[in-house]
Amino acid sequence: MTSQSPRWRPSRRLCFVLAALLVNGALALWFLLPSAEPAPPVKEQQETMKQFNREPILLKKEVQDHLTHESVEQSIEHLPNFDDTVPNTEAAMGNTILGEHQYIFAVRYYPTLNRVRKIVEEGRDAPSRVTPILKEKLPHALDDYKRIVKDYWDRVHSAGPQVRSHWDEFEKRRISTSCSVYLLAQLGACDALPLMAKLFIDEDKPDMNPVVNRVFLFCAMHHLVRTHPRDKLSPQALKRLNEYLEVSKEIPAFEEVSVPSWRAKYDTSDYRITILGQDMEMDKQPHIRVHRFPEDMGFQEEPFIAVLKPQVRKWFAKMKLFIDAAYPTVAKPAPKVKGVSS
Repeated sequence: MTSQSPRWRPSRRLCFVLAALLVNGALALWFLLPSAEPAPPVKEQQETMKQFNREPILLKKEVQDHLTHESVEQSIEHLPNFDDTVPNTEAAMGNTILGEHQYIFAVRYYPTLNRVRKIVEEGRDAPSRVTPILKEKLPHALDDYKRIVKDYWDRVHSAGPQVRSHWDEFEKRRISTSCSVYLLAQLGACDALPLMAKLFIDEDKPDMNPVVNRVFLFCAMHHLVRTHPRDKLSPQALKRLNEYLEVSKEIPAFEEVSVPSWRAKYDTSDYRITILGQDMEMDKQPHIRVHRFPEDMGFQEEPFIAVLKPQVRKWFAKMKLFIDAAYPTVAKPAPKVKGVSS
């Protein structure tokens, strides 16, 4: 018999290697073959990206669409809506860690809301449509307030994750009232001063969660007093006004500045401006003029806990005397304010 040599068989490992080489070769060949649709030229790609980078942020477009279809009265009622208030919290604060009860939060947040800027713009054209609704918010700011605050803290301290599509009643009240105070100041509604002063006094209670930051509320009143028309004031009211302006002259000026309108495609908080440093040609966007509350007034409250420092109460004492003299028919007996003298 003749012996036969064993047949050679490739090992399993060699088979895997050969298969991998074939697959890689096929992929390489596929990539090297000319594409049926050649890539656009680099210049065209750059132009496309440039156009994309000029598009408004989606959330900005959505809230603008909502505002286009809202009357100014509806915008006032919708001030706490998620579509505007949630995106602006991140945009206005950036990386700064702030509490919503602090003055610095209020001064950086509420003026940036798109609805606030729309109401400023339209309220100047038709103040009789706007200011009465805003003033009506102040007498009711503390209605059923203890229950609202308790419900808020019960939810905050409840266990488990929380997903919401709207604010709690406390947060709605805080946003609506704070925006109303700011808007009345910007619209020069001096006859709202008695309502503001009453709210300032009513909020002066220990362990109270103010519905409006009290330095923010004071700044709104200060701006109205400082710009108050003098021609119809009584001699007594004029005397009280001059006394207040004298003792409060160290308060920083409320600078008039230009800010993007709600119609603008971008805001100054846009990440392409703040992070990427792109020139978004903001000077070509529609703007409005507002008086900016000075951030330095944040030093008039204790850090983190937002408790008034004594100086604000001294200023308010003098201010209250002017308000009572200028609006005697609406002045009502109020709880005694520390430091107020006749």
